[in-house]
Amino acid sequence: MVRTDNDSWEITESVGATALGVAAARAAETRGEHPLISDPFAQVFLDAVGDGVWNWHSAPQLPPELIEAEPTLPLQMQAMVSYMASRTKFFDHFFLDAPVPASGRR
Repeated sequence: MVRTDNDSWEITESVGATALGVAAARAAETRGEHPLISDPFAQVFLDAVGDGVWNWHSAPQLPPELIEAEPTLPLQMQAMVSYMASRTKFFDHFFLDAPVPASGRR
């Protein structure tokens, strides 16, 4: 899609919605009893955006009608949180352990 002078983009749309989903998973893992990662900024990002489905990870309980319609949703949500935490942990270590090239070399 070509950008124009009068177009608009909201954080809740397109790639922004994906970023909110990832932030929600990272915030949920950070709040966990034994978190694999810690991302104190994820919840700040979500709070700045406001209400939306990304806040389901923070809810003490999903609406019963939602669970009735999709009984495996809590398990799917936990799987997403676990995946994001594992991915984050892997890449954090990967990049922190990467050798630093000698000055002037690429």
